[in-house]
Amino acid sequence: MLVTKELRSNLDNDEDNESDGLISFDSDGFTLNDDNNYNRNEETYVGWCWKANETGVTNADQTEKYSTDSGLSIITYDGSSSDIYIEHSLGSPPGIVICKRRTSPDENWAVYSSEIGNDYVLSLDGTSGAWQDDDWDNTTPDSTKIYFSGSSARVNFPSEDYVCYAFTDVIGSSKFGKYTGNGNNIGPIINCGFNPSMVIVKNTDTNGDWIMLDSIRDGGDYVNQALFSNNEELEDEAGGSYLIEFTSTGFQIRAAGEINDNNNTYLYMAFA
Repeated sequence: MLVTKELRSNLDNDEDNESDGLISFDSDGFTLNDDNNYNRNEETYVGWCWKANETGVTNADQTEKYSTDSGLSIITYDGSSSDIYIEHSLGSPPGIVICKRRTSPDENWAVYSSEIGNDYVLSLDGTSGAWQDDDWDNTTPDSTKIYFSGSSARVNFPSEDYVCYAFTDVIGSSKFGKYTGNGNNIGPIINCGFNPSMVIVKNTDTNGDWIMLDSIRDGGDYVNQALFSNNEELEDEAGGSYLIEFTSTGFQIRAAGEINDNNNTYLYMAFA
């Protein structure tokens, strides 16, 4: 499948056409061209992949691809001047919803989490803690629908194009939740019900990066090589302040500070 449309998680830019980056999704992976952001000689890269190969709710206003095995629904939809909803096929309420306006003018990414509620929003391209707003029309997503306010251009504006990535818990595969930091190197223990290979963490109380950690790059259960959805920095260990131990049932925070400030609330996304 030929692909050329590009969005960047660290920017509020609208959708771009990139013919020299990721150029096709294949039956066994994907193919890259020679753009330096994707494929520079002798540089190392990481890619995280989810399956969404089933055709879901598709009509004049939206198109859906999804997988209940992955717990992911990808929906493109048209904005409106009024409150709207889009339909998904996950069969259970999403724990995370990530939306981006694809057309000009630029708008920040918008993130919903069931842990912070339907009247708060986070920005995937920013560092701010959660703030109160009506992006989600003050309505909790349910097992078939996701709701958008007509007064938030981040998620809904007339004659504009949007994309939505909705994630739900899958037993043994993905888990979305929160924990409270204790400011100690022996930090909280989080039970996911499986051994994760990737965890994303965000402080919802105050400024902080979207911290992305995985066992593939670190090569073991103790992970500390952080990447960030909200900036283009290289991997960062920050003196061990991102250290997490992956366990057979979840993960434990092993550092104070960035991922474990005392009494701060952290959103997490864990994938097997």
